[in-house]
Amino acid sequence: MRLILIGFLFASAFFFIEAGSAEIMQARRAACVDGLASFRLAPDPNQACMSEFQFFLTKAMSRGLFAAMDPEPPGMLAWPVMAALYGLLGGAVAQMRPPHAIGVFLGAHAMLLMVLMSVDFLSQFIV
Repeated sequence: MRLILIGFLFASAFFFIEAGSAEIMQARRAACVDGLASFRLAPDPNQACMSEFQFFLTKAMSRGLFAAMDPEPPGMLAWPVMAALYGLLGGAVAQMRPPHAIGVFLGAHAMLLMVLMSVDFLSQFIV
């Protein structure tokens, strides 16, 4: 039981740190795009501020399953739910040996991010 709790807490902390850094990058992009609005012949924000890949990656890192929702829910709703889901995954893999658990967790995390990024990207084309 102790291993499950430790895995849950580590995975939740991992998500909160990742979501916080992604929110900082999203805020920097928003400030950059607002700064470009004052230029007469502004460059493309996807080239000057942050690429589309980075934008959708940070959005998926920050909001998780809620990234593709059209009226994006506030972080106070999305973050605890996603931290709990990551915690459950961390608790499940905590039963393995530590090197295997870390590898499985990071692999599952990378796959989840790619799926969420793809869904978020494709959702802008589906009406």
